[in-house]
Amino acid sequence: GTGKSLVARIFEQLIGVPNTKRPKNSSLKGEFNSWAAQCKLAIIEELMQIGRREVANELRDIITEPFIEVNMKNIAAFQIENYMAMFAVSNHIDALPLDESDRRWLVVRTDAVKQEFEFYNPIFTVLRSPEALAAVAYELQTRKLAKYDGREAAPMNAAKAEMIAQTMSEVDGWMLEHSGEAPLNRRLVTVQDVITELP
Repeated sequence: GTGKSLVARIFEQLIGVPNTKRPKNSSLKGEFNSWAAQCKLAIIEELMQIGRREVANELRDIITEPFIEVNMKNIAAFQIENYMAMFAVSNHIDALPLDESDRRWLVVRTDAVKQEFEFYNPIFTVLRSPEALAAVAYELQTRKLAKYDGREAAPMNAAKAEMIAQTMSEVDGWMLEHSGEAPLNRRLVTVQDVITELP
């Protein structure tokens, strides 16, 4: 209700509707991924479901590998070059189990509150205006990015740090909270040391 999907729909228009797929979470974990065959932009509308770790693992290769395997029903699996971009939207801060070493996901959060339909109606006219879409495309293509390079690790920011904290296991959270204390401040720590201290 805050307009997140509008951003996805604008990108869909810019990349091209035939080049855009909207796989469901269940499709991301399944054996078959025919949706990936001719996909340049994958939009996941609600990235939050049981099995988040499996979904994150499936998306890992799609995001970074130069080739991906496409597996369709009744057809032998085949490799394709991977030019896919991933755009996922969620209303949950714990949508993906990330850790400090993650380099794939740029996490952006909005604190906007839901508005009435009348507020969004004029904004959605962008989708029906070739001139407006061309202006958005021009702005994106000519935007000064300084030293930013999309091939580098996604930057850490407050939203990503919060997602990492929210998806951390209780054990990981306890270890982080007590990292400067015994036994975690020793030069050598055994698993048994940690188990003994865990509440």
